[in-house]
Amino acid sequence: MSAGRREFLKWMGLMGCSALTGETVLAGTSEGRSGGPSPSWMGVLVDTTLCIGCRKCEWACNTANRLPVQPIETFEDKSVFARKRRPHAGAYTMVNRYEGLIPDGKPIDIKVQCFHCNEPACYSSCIVTAFTKQKNGAVTYDPWRCMGCRYCMVACPFQIPAYEYGNALTPQVRKCTFCFDRIKSPEGLPACVEICPVQCLTFGRRSDLLELARQKIHEKPDQYISHIYGEHEAGGTSWLYLAGVSFEKLGFVQAGPTPPPRLTETIQHGVFRYFIPPLSLYALLGGVMRLSKEKEDTGEGNPAKGNPYPGAAMASPAEKVDEWEMASRDPGVLLEEPVAEAEGTLPMCGKVRHIGEIRHAVHHAAPVRKKFLTPGVWGLLTLMALMGVVAFLRFTRGIGAVSNLNDQYPWGIWIGIDVATGVALAAGGFTTAALAHIFHRERYEAITRPAILTAMLGYTFVALGLLFDLGRYYNIWHPLLPSMWSGHSVLFEVGMCVMLYLTVLYIEFLPIVCERFRGRVRLPGHLSRLNGAVERLLGFLEQWLDRTISLFIIAGVVLSCLHQSSLGALMLIAPYKVHPLWWTPILPLFFLLSAIAVGYPMVIFESMIASRTFGQKPEMNVLAPLARIIPILLAIYLAFKVGDSAIRGTYRYLADGSTQSIMFLVETTVGVLLPLILLFSRKVRNHPRWLFISAALIILGVALNRINCFITAYTPPYAEKPYFPAIGEIAVTAGLIAGLIFCYRLIVTVFPVLSHHHTRA
Repeated sequence: MSAGRREFLKWMGLMGCSALTGETVLAGTSEGRSGGPSPSWMGVLVDTTLCIGCRKCEWACNTANRLPVQPIETFEDKSVFARKRRPHAGAYTMVNRYEGLIPDGKPIDIKVQCFHCNEPACYSSCIVTAFTKQKNGAVTYDPWRCMGCRYCMVACPFQIPAYEYGNALTPQVRKCTFCFDRIKSPEGLPACVEICPVQCLTFGRRSDLLELARQKIHEKPDQYISHIYGEHEAGGTSWLYLAGVSFEKLGFVQAGPTPPPRLTETIQHGVFRYFIPPLSLYALLGGVMRLSKEKEDTGEGNPAKGNPYPGAAMASPAEKVDEWEMASRDPGVLLEEPVAEAEGTLPMCGKVRHIGEIRHAVHHAAPVRKKFLTPGVWGLLTLMALMGVVAFLRFTRGIGAVSNLNDQYPWGIWIGIDVATGVALAAGGFTTAALAHIFHRERYEAITRPAILTAMLGYTFVALGLLFDLGRYYNIWHPLLPSMWSGHSVLFEVGMCVMLYLTVLYIEFLPIVCERFRGRVRLPGHLSRLNGAVERLLGFLEQWLDRTISLFIIAGVVLSCLHQSSLGALMLIAPYKVHPLWWTPILPLFFLLSAIAVGYPMVIFESMIASRTFGQKPEMNVLAPLARIIPILLAIYLAFKVGDSAIRGTYRYLADGSTQSIMFLVETTVGVLLPLILLFSRKVRNHPRWLFISAALIILGVALNRINCFITAYTPPYAEKPYFPAIGEIAVTAGLIAGLIFCYRLIVTVFPVLSHHHTRA
């Protein structure tokens, strides 16, 4: 190293010694996030016109970071330049060669490593603040906090973080550390800077490096293009580049000046600013519930005062009396008003005394009395056993042993289907609960219990699916620690809301448990001494739920609205990777609207499948009126989709014949437009087969939307081949779906969930 360069670095180090203490700051409040880059941040200026491709920086980096290293002589091998390489878990920096770009034929060598962004997307996205923006500008990683969700890899605009897919127990996210421990001292230098023989790397204050770069461009305009890469890209980076040709030709990501986290953080902070929006929605729904209840009590919707639903199916006197006699023999159903014999027809609704009762006597729920171990159940058990084999390999040999996930595609169908699609298709729980309990549409009580059960199991298996995808699954509890909370992360909000909503779902299911066992507790043997205590506990729970269940129902709707929309916000942080057909600033709104639109079709689909499986007639008197709501919801969703495409001009991509354009057209036409047209027809809504087909098309459309947003639309830079799920990934997904169906069948045979009055002999 020349004496002049040593003096420059010494001068820079003395001026910046106060910034090199290594103390951490929260990136959310650090200087630079609101007022531009901090003057204390350090950086490296890379003059690509001087690099000779010696690769000594690669050797020095591996040595300094205790990575697998070979003798320095092996790095003289230039055959590695035959393909473009990226940093990986075993190497934090790589040099790539580009030839034929300048007239004299000299190759251009480009060093690639973490750019240490001014507003790092990895920090903003991390659910447990495993990344930190240090006071000297370095972005560091704490593996102890990490859950291994790999959202940081999705968020990084430069596709830098790598992962240890072959490590089953302690996998880490790997990237350049900026030699943080070395540069704490004023004389310290990053290892790559110190070893560079041609001094194409210059370390110093970022602000001074920018001045140096501008001076070089001014003095030699024929040698450099007038562009300092990293000055503004993605909000600015600590690594700055000079070049003699366009950076696009050198493989650099063409990132805009807006930091990727800016939009997601604005949404997060706006939604949760003093919790005003969630609390306002809670109060609004509470007011609607109260007003709709008052209408019911004054006659509108009160079954005792006539049929509250014009056009609703009515029960004959004989059928009603038979149903009343059946209900009255069951102590779990207590009707406040007896059903009198009369000529003509009687309304199908009956008043209830507590929340655990079904309000429609004619829809009295009871455990299903059917053979359990059918050939279909054995098929489910087979799929679950296959998943168990794959689970053994995944948890003993790592994610890479059973999946095709890699550093370019860190998320696959375990997120796109098991999580994103699973959460969307569980929307029937909150939409049906809102319809029946908040808007007091009592006729839909018959389908509320199955919908809540489906949602409860759906979210439960979403959590189980996450265990397969999380590299450090044993850290899944970390978001519960306030010291690890990250208010910037959309994933943090999704995780917390899903966890709370799953708790609410189990509470909403408790009345069914009380109804099933209240007055029937018969513990065996010595446990019989606890019969009285258990009965008292059930009685207490029943009374407590009777007073508080409405609070949980409203909370469930609010939490669902929050996390259903935030699932879409997850991909907003990757604007350079998600295809424009799906990336839009209002993607969270699209996710919420589509979740609401698919809620009732999912209820119809599940109800008709259950009816056929258990030998019942479909409850068309409930499902057909419910289907009238669906076209309205689909029309709203479609109108926003068309309007957004027109405003942003993304419709031009529909004619390019790409996979993305085809999938978008299939998703929109088959999954939205076609069922919208079908369900406008009364004949379709009243025909079981066509209603089932229409509901299935909507479910397919929303499933395709989630898969498209998280997989099809995701086009990372530098990907060598497209992602396609491995057999192990498919086996896990199939096993989780089979497990959900198995648990559903098991629960409905034990608890009063499904109506049984239509059961065939």
